[in-house]
Amino acid sequence: MWKKLFLSWFSPELQFESALHALNWERLEYLVEKNPQVALNWRGEDVFSKQSISALSLSVRVGLPRLTQMLLEIGANLKERDKEGNTLLHLLAMRVGRDEDFGGQSYVRCVEVIAKHLEKKNINALDSGVLNQCNAQGFTALGLCAKGYQKSLCECNVKAAQAQESLLLHLSKLGESPMEGGVGCRACEYLPENILLRSLAESEGHVLGQVCLSPYGKLKVLQDQRTLRL
Repeated sequence: MWKKLFLSWFSPELQFESALHALNWERLEYLVEKNPQVALNWRGEDVFSKQSISALSLSVRVGLPRLTQMLLEIGANLKERDKEGNTLLHLLAMRVGRDEDFGGQSYVRCVEVIAKHLEKKNINALDSGVLNQCNAQGFTALGLCAKGYQKSLCECNVKAAQAQESLLLHLSKLGESPMEGGVGCRACEYLPENILLRSLAESEGHVLGQVCLSPYGKLKVLQDQRTLRL
């Protein structure tokens, strides 16, 4: 019995989990390099949703860009989703602006890590199956972030709004479009015009209908649509 307990304590899985909980970066880097499959196969539990999650999912939920990069480099699945259909970008959008986020920079850096990974692997961001994906509610990551941003503005939560605005623009620069998503779930329905215009400018090159429009042209179309709805 003691021998079995002793051996299990030194199992690669427990060593990885112990280093992960302690955020022992030197130990994590050593273990990931030594046995990357253990890191890829590790499963934990989200304390809120009680869902089984991967190490990569945990890293973006907590906002750990260094671990995110480490896992992507060994082949972690960037397209993974949870039971609600949320991608890694959705998770970042939901978490940004919280008190423990220290201004949102940890989540913004995770997006930067993902962008650099796509560029390094020569993956077209728009064709990657990562961007402009809708969850079960019809929201894209940008749409979720925009909804949270609107709520923060209404509640005068300046710190959260600044973090969300920063993530909004980084997601747009990556290629997330404010025009995508279900009815009532699109970022363009939540953003004030000045931020919407910047978002459109960052995600330039998208097609509205069959006509390629400039950010200003798209904004005019959206204004007309809002007028018609009123």
